[in-house]
Amino acid sequence: MKGRASSDLGELTAFYLATNPSVARARLFGFDCLRAGTAVFIKVHAGSLVMKFPAPRLAHLVEVGRAKPYHRRSGQPFKEWAVVLETDPRALIALAEEARRFATST
Repeated sequence: MKGRASSDLGELTAFYLATNPSVARARLFGFDCLRAGTAVFIKVHAGSLVMKFPAPRLAHLVEVGRAKPYHRRSGQPFKEWAVVLETDPRALIALAEEARRFATST
């Protein structure tokens, strides 16, 4: 794991270590990720930060240019996962919180 996504995941990990003890860094299927309990809500894949959102929210984030669809190898997009394009640390934390709340509610 290298680059901006690695740095962003590190900053998000530090935020959650300080604010939410239920969140832990983990590896799942070879991906570095953050999970709350058993629910993964952020992962790093191919140098990109990927977060889990409800489909309508994901569509909005894509529409306004803050995210792009996260695709399977076949080219089909995952219904609830998006590559986050946001770079502002406060905005990343806000999106991470949305992703955490969604992942733990499903």
